[in-house]
Formats: sequence, structure tokens, C-alpha cells
Amino acid sequence: GSGKLNEAMELYQQVIHAASTGPLSLSIGWAWGGLGTLLLKRGQLAEAETHLMNATRLEPNTLNWWESLSEVFQLEKKLVAAEKASKQALIIKPDSARSLYQVASVGLSLFHYSEAKDGFKKLLEIQPEYLPGKKGLAEALLFEVRAALADNAPEGTLELIIQAASLAEQCVHANKELVSLWKLHADILTFAYSLPSTVASIEIKCKLLDQGAASFMEAFHRQSLPSFRVDYAVNRIHRYRLTADPSNRSKYLIEAETEVKQAIESDPSNSSFWNCLGIIYLDKEKKKSQHCFSKAIECDPKNLSAWNNLGALALLQNDLELAWECFFSAQSIDHLDPSGWLGAALVMEMLESGPQVIPSYSKQALDSYEQAQELMLPRYGWLGLGFTSLVNGQFAESSFAFGVANSLASLDLASLNALTLSFEAQGLLSNALTCIEKVVNGSSLPSVSPQQQHPVVTLAQTTETDLLAATNTKARILCHLGRFSESLETASK
Repeated sequence: GSGKLNEAMELYQQVIHAASTGPLSLSIGWAWGGLGTLLLKRGQLAEAETHLMNATRLEPNTLNWWESLSEVFQLEKKLVAAEKASKQALIIKPDSARSLYQVASVGLSLFHYSEAKDGFKKLLEIQPEYLPGKKGLAEALLFEVRAALADNAPEGTLELIIQAASLAEQCVHANKELVSLWKLHADILTFAYSLPSTVASIEIKCKLLDQGAASFMEAFHRQSLPSFRVDYAVNRIHRYRLTADPSNRSKYLIEAETEVKQAIESDPSNSSFWNCLGIIYLDKEKKKSQHCFSKAIECDPKNLSAWNNLGALALLQNDLELAWECFFSAQSIDHLDPSGWLGAALVMEMLESGPQVIPSYSKQALDSYEQAQELMLPRYGWLGLGFTSLVNGQFAESSFAFGVANSLASLDLASLNALTLSFEAQGLLSNALTCIEKVVNGSSLPSVSPQQQHPVVTLAQTTETDLLAATNTKARILCHLGRFSESLETASK
């Protein structure tokens, strides 16, 4: 109890005081360490750090002092120091489960996903049924998938998602009442939506999404948090977007709307809930969508996503003044947010092509696209640079930009279409034909990256209409090349 804890602390303090004032010759590292671990249990982190540092200096080969010190550093968010302390503990005992877990978990926090994954695997080799180890490995695999998609390297990501989901499922079966395990299982399965079509079919994604929805409900039944309703709703929105049959797909959006509205009833000032409801209304009731995005901003003026979403909606409605205000606000909140720069560039492109042409907009659009390219949406930054250069007659620059955009995605129809137009404008008809044939012969639409879920980005997405336009473009180029019979045959398809 607390009485014995206080007695132990008093004893340690007496030993330390006696050693500091008298001729005590033997090492008192054990007293510093013991007092430090007790202070850690009481949450007195600053004092615990001081005492454990003293203990490691006096008894550098005592495993417990280094492991406890690492725990203190983790709680203080001193992650690099925590990693060093854990690695020092592993030198003393390489098979220490506590140290292996500490190194791996800190690695996750430091974005060292590969190291974290290896650490959790080594831990599970020692203790195969160690629940935190399985949970940690599942999280590491999910982070690895996210990093791979961000680097445009999707190969093998479906297998990683399945492995992570299997580990999370094992954790759930081991402790069905732990809500965080159900939530992790659901998050992993829901993230499968972000996988490109080159590695996961629509059928597979739908199956995984449905399993994820069931896990979100399990989590909600155990702990009725409004956020779980919204998580479930996001899952259903993804399911709606993957369903082609109009008679079936509407039910998913109705489910999502119902859950988010109930979440808002529980927490009406939650900005992210209003933002989610706005996304639900985006396809069918744009006035309600605008109201929800505005309400999200009213609840939290620094909600970056809501500003960008409202700006994208304003763009769709050709309200350029409101769109500019929204994207400018987004940039003021986070100048490193790529969507704000991309949205601003789209506004300026539309202003330039409108009835009141202002020459400076072209340069501003280029600058904004460059910002987007340098941040997290490189493909769209390069596409924007290419289109703006093409409009300005800078054909060589546009060809280079479209080529880079195409290299950032597998069978990127938008980039290849644009590159075709650039080559055609330069009279490089053979090159143009090569590009457009890749589009026409493509068996599927380009893969959808995680960033494409943002409404700003969906304005630049390729559709089936682009494939039809590409066929007409091919026919036109064949005609210019004097290959009239082939042109006629292509146009008649």
C-alpha cells in the first residue's frame, strides 16, 4: 500500500543522506535506483530521472536502472534519450523482453518503422504470446504501409495489411474487452481503402472494409464513444465510394449520415464531426455540406481540413472569392499544407481563364504549384506546373513537368494525357502517339493514393471520360500523321 511505499522511500532517502554526509564507502547505487523507480510509480518524473541517472552512473551494469530510466524518458517525450537507455539495457541483457519492447515502441514514435518491426519480431521470438508485442508489430506494419504509399511504392502493401490485421485479430481474441484492440483491428482493415488498384481489387477492399466496420461496432458496444461512430461512418463512406450499383451504394451513405448525426448530438461542438458530415453531404446536398464545413470552422477556426473542404466546395460552385479566402486561411494555419497551395493555384488558374484576365495570376499559380510539388502532393504540383507552362507556350517545360508527374504514379492517365497535348503542341507527333496509346491501352484507371481522398485533390482526378477523350485524341494524331485509315478505325470504336 501507500504506507509501505512511503516507508521504502524514506529508507532510501536516509541511506542517500548518510552517504552524502558521512564516510560511507560502499556503493549506494541501489538506493538511488530504488528511490527513482518508486518516484516513477508515483509519476514524479523529474525527480525519478535525476535519481535513476545517479543510479546508472554508480551501477552501470544494473539492467533495471536503465529500463526504468528509459520509461521515464518515454513519459517525458524524450524519445532519443529513451532509445539510448533501452539500447544500453540490451547490451547488458540482449534477450530482455522489457528492453526489446521499449526499443521497438520508441522506434515507432521516432518513425523508424523498419527497426521497430524487427524489434517486435525479435520480442515475439522470445515471448510468442506477448500481447503488447503483437499489438506493436501490427502498428509497425500499418505505419510501414503508410510510408510505402507515401513513397509511391505500393508493392506488397496488401500482404502487410493482412499480416497486421491478423496480429490485431489475435490480440482481440486474447482480450476481447480491451477496446483499443478492436479499434486497431478496425483501423487496419479500413486503411485498405487507400491501397491502389494495382495491389488490391475493389472486391478485396470491400471485404476488408466490411470486416473493419464490424470491429468498429464491437469497439462502440464496449465503450460508447461518439468518435467510434464517426470512425464507422468514415468506413461506410469508403464503402459507398467503392460500390458502383446505385441501388446498393446509397445505403452506406445513409448509415454514415445516421452515425455522424448521432455523434454530433452527443458532442455538438466537435469540429471534426461537422467536417465529416459535410463530406457526406458533398455528393448530394451541397448547401448542407457548406453549412457543415462552416459549422466545423465555427467550432474550431484552426480546423485545416474544414477550411480546405469549404474551399474545394466553393471551387466546384465557382465561388472563387470564397475559395480564395478558404485556401488563404488554410495556408495561414499551416503553410506546409499542400492542399492549401494546390487549391490556391486552382483558383488562380480559373481567374486567369475568366473574363477578367490578370497576367500576374499565371506567375502566382506557378508559385503555388511549386509549393504543392515541394510538399506532400508532388504529382499534382508537377501537373499544375505542366498545365500552366503549356498555357504560357513553354512547351519544353510542360513536357518535363508532365513526365515527372507520370513517373510518380503507375499508369497515370492524367499525366500521360497532358504529356500528349504538350508533344502535339510542339509538333512531336510520334512522341504524342506513344503517350496516348499507353492511355488508350490501359486496362484500368490509375491507382488512388491516400491524398486523393481530399476534395481539393479529387478535382484533378482522372475519370472514364478521360479515356474516351484519349481515344479521340489518338484518332486526331493519327490523322495528322497521315495514317487516315487507322484514324478512322480508332474514331469509330
